[in-house]
Amino acid sequence: MEYYQSKDVMNTLGISRATLRYYEQKGIVKPKIDLENGYRYYDNDDFQVLKQCLVLNNIGYSIAEAASLIETLAFSSLETYLDFDVKLKKKMAFYGAISRNVNEYV
Repeated sequence: MEYYQSKDVMNTLGISRATLRYYEQKGIVKPKIDLENGYRYYDNDDFQVLKQCLVLNNIGYSIAEAASLIETLAFSSLETYLDFDVKLKKKMAFYGAISRNVNEYV
């Protein structure tokens, strides 16, 4: 399994150390900590969860909502996925309408 240091995760995803620690404090990611040097190492699963959270956060979900949604979807049925898809499309349409309205006045 491949592991990434904090700096690699932050640079790749464009997030701050504080943001990464926040996700960690909320239990969204659980890095392995090297007891000798204190470095945190994130695996591929952590990396994927962070990417999913960032996408959801960027379309209007709070960090807590995004984390809950990802956890639910990871262990859920097709019905839950379809429900998420409908909600996601509604949010995208909402933000698309806002964007069009803003562009009309610019």
